[in-house]
Amino acid sequence: MLYKTNQYYEYLELFKKDDCPVCLIMDEWLDNFLEEFLYECVNDRSMRRRIMETGGFCPKHAKAMMGKGDPLGHSIIYTVLIDDYVKKPDAKKKDGCLVCDLEIDAERRSLNAFLNFFGESEEFSNAFRDTKTCICRPHLKKMKKLTKNKELIKKLSDVQNDNLLHAKACLDEIIRKHDYHYTSEQLTDEERLAWQRAVKLMSGVLK
Repeated sequence: MLYKTNQYYEYLELFKKDDCPVCLIMDEWLDNFLEEFLYECVNDRSMRRRIMETGGFCPKHAKAMMGKGDPLGHSIIYTVLIDDYVKKPDAKKKDGCLVCDLEIDAERRSLNAFLNFFGESEEFSNAFRDTKTCICRPHLKKMKKLTKNKELIKKLSDVQNDNLLHAKACLDEIIRKHDYHYTSEQLTDEERLAWQRAVKLMSGVLK
């Protein structure tokens, strides 16, 4: 029997938006993690040890954390990082960063949850189909690697392709309505945003 977690209902709500629901889940996860980390975890010894192992944060996550502000939290972290770098500037560090590692785990859980919900719940799969939701190309590729259930992947791919064709139809309308023969026809709200949605779905970016 399928246990409908909070994430189950979160996905159903995200289907109503234009972006990849997994991207939205992960964007929220990162935002929440950085808030909690800067507020509670900067003095956590195990966390600080893992940060030291990589020499800090990758550019993506360092920038995201800067966006949170918090001069005190950053000062606590970076006094230690700078001191370590001055003492051992050529020390070998691990690739990635603390947030990268945790984000990969969170993403894998979210992808597996989606596959489970889609495979076990008609309510879930029907909502995915009916709202014309699309999973971005990078996340769909990762989903296919997470399961050996060919029937599940075919079902998901079939719905995904139908929804992508709907997205393409909106792009076709943008092109058609830019032809001088049809310039009197106004773009719908969905068509007006379709080109941005296409970029996000094919590249896996939100912003």
